[in-house]
Amino acid sequence: NENINKMLDTFIKSIVVKNSKYSKYKICDNKKIIENLNNKNTKKVTQKDKPQKTKVDNNIKKEVEANPIIEYNKYIFGSYPQTLVKDNAIIEKLNKLAGKLPSKHTSRSWINYNYYAKSKIENYMWYKDITYNNKKYRGVYFKKYRPRYCSYKSSSTFSKQNDNGYSTNTIYWFSYDPIEWDILEQSHGKALIIANLILDSQEYYPYANNYELSSIRKWLNDNFYNTAFNDLQKNSIEATEVDNSASSTGDSSNPYVCNNTKDKIFLLSCKEVTTYYNSDSKRQAKGTDYAKCQNLKVSYESSTLGNSYWWLRSPYHTYSFGAYKIEWDGGIDFTNVSYTSCGIRPACYINY
Repeated sequence: NENINKMLDTFIKSIVVKNSKYSKYKICDNKKIIENLNNKNTKKVTQKDKPQKTKVDNNIKKEVEANPIIEYNKYIFGSYPQTLVKDNAIIEKLNKLAGKLPSKHTSRSWINYNYYAKSKIENYMWYKDITYNNKKYRGVYFKKYRPRYCSYKSSSTFSKQNDNGYSTNTIYWFSYDPIEWDILEQSHGKALIIANLILDSQEYYPYANNYELSSIRKWLNDNFYNTAFNDLQKNSIEATEVDNSASSTGDSSNPYVCNNTKDKIFLLSCKEVTTYYNSDSKRQAKGTDYAKCQNLKVSYESSTLGNSYWWLRSPYHTYSFGAYKIEWDGGIDFTNVSYTSCGIRPACYINY
């Protein structure tokens, strides 16, 4: 059908976002990327038997879901809970759909975050994903505040949730929004990307600064990976050997380095972050509403207003419980690995 072929050709070559919310993203002007995408898409839709109209539309939808939207040095790829819902009508409907609330003794249909308090996992904070009007949302509910260190007791004094405007015994809803990624490098159909915003707030590891064994590495390649990407998108993410040597930490020697790891999602190292972001200002980052609800520490100082810390994977060289992080001002420092108020900017290699 001539009309279907024209539609398909225009759709693939444009690679634009239909949602008006993201209309700022322009047509991709990278000829090499467009050529690669066109070749890939042509192979998938050029068949002897002409597909029916509905089948072609489904193929287009799958291609757009699988491949990143490209805007100059940015990717739009995957989705994650980010923006706080403020529409009371939507909140009321979502609260009804959520059903009965969880408690210390039963999570019901909610999922326990398994967060720490007083050095042990407790039942006090849960989440639930709901789709309403073809839009996905995540509800967050907690009976106690998440402490800023895993060893601390639960208290508003020891938590950043209350500072960020989130209180106990209230359901907060966050919309799943497309993730925007910075492109750090790209060549031969492969790109290294990192989330433009701080998407979450998690401890590095309650016990030591060993990245290979860390809870944050497990969280990135399980919780985050399975939440942010569908099966088609996962096929575009490449498993990578991650360098965890002493040189990657920026130190001439480091007794706390671990073996290299094979990961799909990872944190940047000290060496990588200074290579790709070569100034303090470029390393500064802000967090999403969802990350703030998870206990992210936010700066209220005028010079760094709204900025937050974010983790690197590199262990600190003189302290077995220390790992490097980016400060509010973009500088590099370290903190205790059990600190829960430090943000996460996931990174990965993607094939396009």
